Amino acid sequence: MIRVDFKCLTSALDSKHLSMFMRRLVSHLKRQYNCIVGYAWAREQLSGKYPHYHTALLLNGHKVNHPSNIIKLIEKMIQNQQVLNFYVPRHCYYQISRSCTKSQQAAIYRLSYLAKNATKGYRPKQTKDYQTSRNKPKPATTNSN
Repeated sequence: MIRVDFKCLTSALDSKHLSMFMRRLVSHLKRQYNCIVGYAWAREQLSGKYPHYHTALLLNGHKVNHPSNIIKLIEKMIQNQQVLNFYVPRHCYYQISRSCTKSQQAAIYRLSYLAKNATKGYRPKQTKDYQTSRNKPKPATTNSN
């Protein structure tokens, strides 16, 4: 799991700019790493300020061992546009194991920050406070015996 934050550089009534950016980023990551990519983002906005987004990317840890290449990719994708800026928080990377409850709990605790209520709701009625990917699990293989 990789945590990255995005800040709007202009007033934004909706979250289309981030949704479009995430679609492009996820598409690129799927091609580059040949794996399922999940994500979640939460919009926050204090009254009168520009919105910002806390995001989490979920990738196969066997294919992505460190976030540096993904951070470079985000930097490259975002550098020539004037709607979003990004920030990488300290300790942005979590290696989660199915068999390690401690690693799962650490990631869930970090993501719980996205759910805080204090800066939600300062948005137009039809604008989302959060969004998640909707990955379909791969179908189970069956033996033809």
